[in-house]
Amino acid sequence: MPTRKEVKQLIIDFEKDKRAAWLQRARHTAYRIVVARGEVCADDIHRYCPLPRNGIDPRIMGAVFHGMKFIRWQKSERSKCHHRTISVFGLPMETPEEPSISYDQGTQTW
Repeated sequence: MPTRKEVKQLIIDFEKDKRAAWLQRARHTAYRIVVARGEVCADDIHRYCPLPRNGIDPRIMGAVFHGMKFIRWQKSERSKCHHRTISVFGLPMETPEEPSISYDQGTQTW
């Protein structure tokens, strides 16, 4: 039977995997959107790859756009965030291909 410490570590690992899986899906979604339209923002990710309701911290949204190029600011279309100003991103000029994924380390790069 696992100890309390082992059970706690299993739960922590499960939560990390859950966040990593959502982040991977969100980055692929962002890539498809930016290829189709030339730009992507957090509203797009909320629309096409919403955060699960199981406790993933919404600040993870910033990691979706890591490595992308800032283009401009715009007002959010979402009333839930009070139509605050959000960033719009595009792909860096030197990286037109799809993001690469390393399943061993759970990382993803643009």
